[in-house]
Amino acid sequence: MGLAVRKIVSNVDLLLEHGIDGLLEQWGRWGCSGVGTGSLSTPIYDNTHWVSDDIALWIDRAIAQLGECDSRKKAAGYKLVDRKRALFLYYRERYNIPMVANALKVGETKASVVLRSAEAWVEGSLTMSRFK
Repeated sequence: MGLAVRKIVSNVDLLLEHGIDGLLEQWGRWGCSGVGTGSLSTPIYDNTHWVSDDIALWIDRAIAQLGECDSRKKAAGYKLVDRKRALFLYYRERYNIPMVANALKVGETKASVVLRSAEAWVEGSLTMSRFK
């Protein structure tokens, strides 16, 4: 088994062990530590994280793909709430559900559903990367 295949298998095992919410929590902390792709400012909270750069970038890529998928659907005329933004607000900015709902201009139930949908999409993307 090649090194790249072993790495993906171990990352999927990590996903199974900690769950998508655990990995996204770590991704959010990683991103705010100044290492991630979206943070050039001083970290805003305790950003201790155990996730490696490789795993965080793996998650980052899946979230970027989610954004691209939603952009294509919006261009085709679908009316969608920005799932990528919901993930960033909840996991990177540490917003709670009412704050996410306010930022997305939807109700709390809708914000929760959008967030869970985004988590499920990312989890599926990460799991499927095992088979590519």
